[in-house]
Amino acid sequence: MIRHSVPNSVISFYNPIVSLKTKMKLLVNSGFIAPITKAFLDTKGGFENYDYLDTDSLKSEIEFSNEDDLFNNYIYTKIISQIKKEINGNVYYKPKYVITFDESLTPYPSSVNYPQENKQIYYGEIRLGEQAIIYYIRINLQSLIKFIKDQKRLNPLIDFEEEQNIEEKEKKQETQTVQKAQLVDVIISKKYQQLEAVTDSQALQQLKKDIQMLEECKKLPLLGKQGKLNIRLIWNSTDDLDLHIHTPKGEIAFNNKSIENNGVIGELDIDMNVGENISSTPQENVYFTDMPNGMHTISVVFYTKREEEHTKYMLIVIPEYGEGKIFEKI
Repeated sequence: MIRHSVPNSVISFYNPIVSLKTKMKLLVNSGFIAPITKAFLDTKGGFENYDYLDTDSLKSEIEFSNEDDLFNNYIYTKIISQIKKEINGNVYYKPKYVITFDESLTPYPSSVNYPQENKQIYYGEIRLGEQAIIYYIRINLQSLIKFIKDQKRLNPLIDFEEEQNIEEKEKKQETQTVQKAQLVDVIISKKYQQLEAVTDSQALQQLKKDIQMLEECKKLPLLGKQGKLNIRLIWNSTDDLDLHIHTPKGEIAFNNKSIENNGVIGELDIDMNVGENISSTPQENVYFTDMPNGMHTISVVFYTKREEEHTKYMLIVIPEYGEGKIFEKI
């Protein structure tokens, strides 16, 4: 689906994109792209049997120095690493699909046409043995433009100015969500590589549990306000962990949630598993209204034990611009 409100929400510099305002983007996704993908995937066993691969994750081979990097850093992380072997010995994998404008990725004509007009759907695929593990579905750019023009003609006020604040908030949320998923994917990929070298059954089971936790973390929606810099703590138990940020002006923590330093406010706005509001997928969030100056130290305090002696967690540092960092205690 089209996600982009602004072009800089896109990871790849080589993929053609369409940047739309919020309401138009929703109309395009529901009224144009969704019917096309469903029409195509219904010919491949049913729409419900596939997962969507985020277009932000679609990279070109030109962005990799060699084929090994393309496979190990992209195809393995995004696709192969998610193939699971169940207890009964069966291999489970839900194939993915992704929307693209790229003709070179989609050389094959489908047996069905666009639902909106008499244009044949073209597609491409990556196969593992006899099994297709990803389908590329081509969207015709001219048809998309015609659809957008038709919507504007029917509703001339669709791009009204009041949407700007909504779009900015959505852009920040999407960008941080994508960054979090990417950072977690890197760790998941390393864990799968470790599985191949582990022979001890207890260590093997622990690695599998760690991977499951990471997969769950990747899907969690991010809570709290979006700032120029966010520091997030995520764990998966009912224990109470506390995020502390030591700044030149004092400590941001549960007992002192906001500090101002040279006009920059840092605030703890999500503080979970304290009191009666208990969650098994808790988060804490500190956001800064601008990039802070000076030395800042992050610490995590195990405040209340409810389940584990040593709770595992992830600490994610995400700036508004640039690459984030992830630190794991797993």
